[in-house]
Amino acid sequence: MTINFSENSKYMNKEINDIRKIFNDDLKIKFKQVQRSEKKLDEIHSTVLSKKNELKEQGIHVTTIYSDIQRNKVIIGIYPFDSTARDSLVNIFGSDIEVIESDGGYEESRTAYTRPLEGGLRINNIDTGWGCTGGFSASYGNWVYYVTAGHCGRSSDRFSQGGSYFGYAYRLVNSSELDAMLISLGQLSYASNYNYGQPNFTYRCNLEL
Repeated sequence: MTINFSENSKYMNKEINDIRKIFNDDLKIKFKQVQRSEKKLDEIHSTVLSKKNELKEQGIHVTTIYSDIQRNKVIIGIYPFDSTARDSLVNIFGSDIEVIESDGGYEESRTAYTRPLEGGLRINNIDTGWGCTGGFSASYGNWVYYVTAGHCGRSSDRFSQGGSYFGYAYRLVNSSELDAMLISLGQLSYASNYNYGQPNFTYRCNLEL
């Protein structure tokens, strides 16, 4: 598992050490400093979405928008693809994005009802209307959770995936040092080690937030 952080590493030493203790210094846990936080990626995502109709009037048909956490970019799918449209989007949004050809199938699959839950699915905050990307399942004792970003909601907010409720925000931290939320799952069977579009995780982690 790789945990990304956008703060300067010298300010993150305590947090990194605390996480290592939780996982008993498991060598499978890797830390990577990235340029953009997930919150920043979501802000870029929202900006692109707000300009979707304006871009359509310019002949640029945006079909998908999603945050690629591993690559630390917002991926914009357009159809049909051409280099002029790509260059226009890069001029507008800068190096924070990557433009690909997509007819919309990726986003439709990511939002389709999926149980058990997988990492990378699109989830929705029922109480605020916000959308976020789910992270992974985690357990603590007999309780199971779905981990996402802390800025995705407030304590006790309800969450759905594929149009169906699956849990509520049990605990969250949204600060300059940590941005994480534990969503308490409605059913044990909702948890999995599956990861959308990528190989599955090979071990189960125990997490306390």
